[in-house]
Amino acid sequence: MLTANSPIPRQNRGLRQQRGFSMLELVVAGLLIVILATATYRQYMNIVVDAEHAAFDGVSGWLQAGLNMRLSSAVAGRQPGLLTDLEGANPMRLLEGVMVPPSNYLGELDAQAAQQAEPGNWYFDLQQRVLVYRFRYREAMEGFERAADQRVGLRLKFAKRSADNGTDHETMVSPSGLSLVIDVTPYNRPVAEVLK
Repeated sequence: MLTANSPIPRQNRGLRQQRGFSMLELVVAGLLIVILATATYRQYMNIVVDAEHAAFDGVSGWLQAGLNMRLSSAVAGRQPGLLTDLEGANPMRLLEGVMVPPSNYLGELDAQAAQQAEPGNWYFDLQQRVLVYRFRYREAMEGFERAADQRVGLRLKFAKRSADNGTDHETMVSPSGLSLVIDVTPYNRPVAEVLK
């Protein structure tokens, strides 16, 4: 029988007392953590890059929808002057009445503010008359690898073409007369016509 002053008997006297992890176990655990963290980070970055590319394509699609609406109403109303006025205008204005500009649209900026624009934002460069998106990740710039500072510009260009309407042979604007042209910095030479 145990009393308050009697010693507590030691059980399992033959077993060695546990002292913690060995150095080898700690190194192996650390390496596993580093390998898992690296794989997870790479997968995360792939998702982020894909999301930025998809967001750029989404805004470009909305700009094309706005352009098509303006184009169809000008052609239907036989008012080609509406289209010539759009050349050099801010393409984000095409979204008025269709949708709200994206939350990362900074507005119309002068040259100094445009140079300080953070990556991941859209803005309209007032001096160059170009809507610019500055990519965060170069990997998301699929098709735009020549852009030195990860800025890609969209410019409204007008090309008047004759179209024979079959009746009175008057010259009118063809549906492909106005297009968004993607320019790569410094925005003065068109690289490719897109979003037709």
